[in-house]
Amino acid sequence: MELATADYPVIRMVGVGTESAWHACFARWAERVAAWIGAGRHPTVFVHTADDRDVPTSCAAFHAALSRHIGVGSIPAWPACPGAAGGEQISLFDP
Repeated sequence: MELATADYPVIRMVGVGTESAWHACFARWAERVAAWIGAGRHPTVFVHTADDRDVPTSCAAFHAALSRHIGVGSIPAWPACPGAAGGEQISLFDP
C-alpha cells in the first residue's frame, strides 16, 4: 500500500505497455487517491507518455476511474480531448 507522508502527495504516472495495463494502473491509483482525498489530503496526479499524444484521453480515463470512488466534479472541456469543444488550459496551481 502506498502511504502519503504529507497533505499534498504527488503521483507521476508514466504510460508504458498496453491500454489494459494503463487502465489497471488507473484503477489501483484511483482507489488510493480517493482514500487520500477522503482523508482530507490534496493529491496532484501527473499522467504522461513518451510523446504525450494520448495524455488528454488518459487523463480523462483516470478521472473516470477516480470518479467511481469519490465525487471530484468534472474536468473542463479541452480541444484535444475527443468530443470536447472549446476551453482554455487551466492552471496547475490556481484553484
